[in-house]
Amino acid sequence: MLALVAAVAERFEVAGLGLTEYELARQEDQELLSGLVGELVKVCAQPGRTTPR
Repeated sequence: MLALVAAVAERFEVAGLGLTEYELARQEDQELLSGLVGELVKVCAQPGRTTPR
C-alpha cells in the first residue's frame, strides 16, 4: 500500500487519503496501522511532490 501511494504521490498532489478498518481488536493491528499512517503522511507531504509530472 505504501509503495502504491508513493507512486501516486510522485506524480500527483495528494489532497486526501482515507483508510478504513473494521475492527482493531489486536494490539499488533493497532501498531501496524499507526505506523502505516505515519509513513503515508510522510510520503504524501514530501516537498517537490505537489505538481503533476
